[in-house]
Amino acid sequence: MDHTQYVVIRDQGQWKISLDGVHYGPYATQRDAIRAAVDAAHEAGLKDLNGQVLLLDQLKIEWTYGKDPYPPNSSDFLGPYGNAKAPAIGSGVPADESLARAPA
Repeated sequence: MDHTQYVVIRDQGQWKISLDGVHYGPYATQRDAIRAAVDAAHEAGLKDLNGQVLLLDQLKIEWTYGKDPYPPNSSDFLGPYGNAKAPAIGSGVPADESLARAPA
């Protein structure tokens, strides 16, 4: 089964999410980028797109739709998730464009 992969990257000193070669963000911290990516992957999963979050710097799958709980309970990077959504920090993501979209 294919996954829509949301890759958390550090690009020019800023945390971003890469989806199909397009970068979204920047986010203030890696944790914020991971939380935003998990939210987007969850929304993609609800659309049968099987979202998955990967951390490029560690080659580690952080979260997979249908396999891991949403919202996540905890993780080395996520910490306690609670009900809070990560802020969309910066101007890298147009307000009307969603990360939870079909792969190109």
